[in-house]
Parts: sequence; C-alpha cells; structure tokens
Amino acid sequence: MREKILNMLEKNSRIDLKDMAVMLGITEAEVANEIADMEKEHIICGYNT
Repeated sequence: MREKILNMLEKNSRIDLKDMAVMLGITEAEVANEIADMEKEHIICGYNT
C-alpha cells in the first residue's frame, strides 16, 4: 500500500486524499494515516510540485 501511495505522490504531489482513497479502494483516513506515518518515519521528507 505504501508503495502505491508513494508512486501516486511522486506523479502528483498535490493529489487529493479522497481521489487517492478511491483509486486504492481504502478510506480517506487510512490514506492520511499512512502518509502521516511515512512522514514521521522520514520516508516522506517533503513535497515537490
């Protein structure tokens, strides 16, 4: 799941959480939690446009 989220963010860092959730078949909260966890673990260190 994390890899899919990272790929989506890499292609478009401004993608809406709702759109990501629909594409992944999970809830918006799950997407937000995964992203927050990856930020805390320094897997995601910033966003580029």
